[in-house]
Amino acid sequence: MSTNESWQQSDRRMADKFTGDLDWSRVYALWRMRLEDFRVTPWPFFTEIVLCDNKHFTNRRPDVAWWENDEIDAEHLRAQAYLNERPGALGVMADDGHGKGCARTLQMLREFAGDAEQVAAILILASIRSRRGGRNRDAGNCWPPTFLFERLLLWCAEVSGASDGLREWHSSMTGVLPTLRSDYVFEIRSMRALIHFVAEEHAQVLLQYRPILAKYGPEPDPSIHRLLKNAEEADERRMQEARRAEADRRETLRAEHPRWGEWDSVSRAELERLVWTKPVSQLAAEFGVSGVGIANRCKKWAIARPPRGFWLRVKSGKIEHPNGKPS
Repeated sequence: MSTNESWQQSDRRMADKFTGDLDWSRVYALWRMRLEDFRVTPWPFFTEIVLCDNKHFTNRRPDVAWWENDEIDAEHLRAQAYLNERPGALGVMADDGHGKGCARTLQMLREFAGDAEQVAAILILASIRSRRGGRNRDAGNCWPPTFLFERLLLWCAEVSGASDGLREWHSSMTGVLPTLRSDYVFEIRSMRALIHFVAEEHAQVLLQYRPILAKYGPEPDPSIHRLLKNAEEADERRMQEARRAEADRRETLRAEHPRWGEWDSVSRAELERLVWTKPVSQLAAEFGVSGVGIANRCKKWAIARPPRGFWLRVKSGKIEHPNGKPS
């Protein structure tokens, strides 16, 4: 700054140098060409899906969310299954894991963006808002001071219709895009470099995530409905197979243990009679329980059991069979 130049004049001169020969039309052209290098098409911006909500489909407002590109079908399936179980439930799309800032960006795009040019303006604002404004991270010396690109902010606000610019997001919102580029790739010394940087960031976002617009209606998406029906039929087949397997298991156990399943209903009097009728090993085989379990039950109910060797003496005829009566 020369001695005869005010700070306002110095800032204007530096901003002119930073901007170069760019105006909004050239900014948009640069942004669009860089996205095309990655084969990313910014319009139509939203991927529309249909969700069936039998309770409130007539007056329910559409929902928006960021979904990973390779998870769209799975998320669509999950959301429809959730609504099938809970018609009228709110928040079906809200928990996409990216927070209120990213949701606000989608709301702005839904509200303001009517073409690719407005998409560009809002996404550029979002990238700048991720480094400047609110409680965002400090981009360090790699990013230029805000006064150098104030014209860009004004252009974006004017083109998009988001007249509040960076203030469209609440100051508490930190992340306003689902993913960001590293700020330390190179130092941004011109508006051309800035547009190059943010365009690559937007390509990165759109290659990994899709903005989803969910509309509610009386009928589900046919392909999703078919997948859910197939899943329900598969679940029913598994349940039937499980029931058959359980029935076979019970039959096998009954064949091996004549009184299988009756152990829990045995009374104290019956247990006392049983332990004085036959050895514990035979009782365990009949009921399909362990000898330890029988012993523990007898201990709990204070039932005296035959002493060790008792049944050998009965077998040898040295003592009479107790016939269920303690001796």
